[in-house]
Order: sequence, then C-alpha cells, then structure tokens
Amino acid sequence: MRNGRGGFTLVELAIVLIIIGIIMGAVLKGQDLIRGAQGKKLTSLVKSWEVASFGYYDIYGNYPNELDDILQSELKNKPDSSINLGGSTFYVKIGSDASNTLGNVIVLCVTNDCTGTFTSDQLFFAKSVDNSLDGKANGTTGDVLGATGITLGNGDIATTTNDAVTDVTGEGTDLNTSITALVYYYSY
Repeated sequence: MRNGRGGFTLVELAIVLIIIGIIMGAVLKGQDLIRGAQGKKLTSLVKSWEVASFGYYDIYGNYPNELDDILQSELKNKPDSSINLGGSTFYVKIGSDASNTLGNVIVLCVTNDCTGTFTSDQLFFAKSVDNSLDGKANGTTGDVLGATGITLGNGDIATTTNDAVTDVTGEGTDLNTSITALVYYYSY
C-alpha cells in the first residue's frame, strides 16, 4: 500500500532480494556442475587411452611404449594427447615405470615435458580422476598415484613431443602442489 511517497515497500524489496538470491544460487550450482563435468571429461580421456592401449595389445601382442605407437597404429578413434579444461592444459604420456613392477602407466602432466607442478585448480581435476578410477582422491594408494618426477625417453619411434615414460619417481605422493604428474597404473 502506498501513502503518496515514491519508493518500494519492504515486501517488494524482500521479494527482489529473494529472486536475486535464487539466481545467484543457480549460477553457483551451475559452476560446480561445470567443474564436475570437466573432471569427468579428463577421466574419460584417461580411460580412452587405457582402451586404446588394450586395443594396441590385442593387435600387436604388447603394450605401447609411447603415444606415437598408438597414434601411428591401425587403431581407429585415437584419443587426443592433450586436453584443455577450465584454462588448464593436461598432457597425456604413456609408457612403463622402470623402477616399479606395477606395470604400464598413463601419466597426466601439466607441461609437455612433465616438469611443471600442479596448481590448486589442476589438483581439483587430478583428485576427480583419482577418485573416479580408484575410489580414493589422495594420490597415495590405489591405481592412481601422485608423482614428483617423470623420466621421459624415446620409445621405438623417436619424437620430441610424445616421448615415452621410462621411469616414475616419488610415486605415492599426496595430491598437493608439489606433484608434477598423476600416474595411472593400468596393467600389471
């Protein structure tokens, strides 16, 4: 009810504030959903490399030594070797861990040479992958481990961009900003 003066009543202001709150809540929830979907997309990329590695094994009788083994093979639907999520680029490397008997690895790095450390935003995605693949988002146990060092070398096909993983050091490191790679041990 108006008394002749201009302006809004308290009820009108309350309704506007409620509407603004609902819109803000929806926007924030939407951002969380987008980040969650990006984490699933990164997990999907890792799984697609695992499937490609098993397909390579079925054809050639051994696991690939490096990305180029798969990229230059007869396999169809080859996965991407890098992915950009939320402003962060992740690079995929494959190979084996010479210092460990756990077998073949798929490695996610934040730089192509696997020397850069993860930021807190990139760790969110690393934890999402870890949790999706082995049920624990810690990097210290299970099939997905944080690592502080990756040694890259040439596999059968010498390239500079798709070097093979030849050794992993510091595996089992908690997922924090000191890690340089997320390592998925996919075959034993």
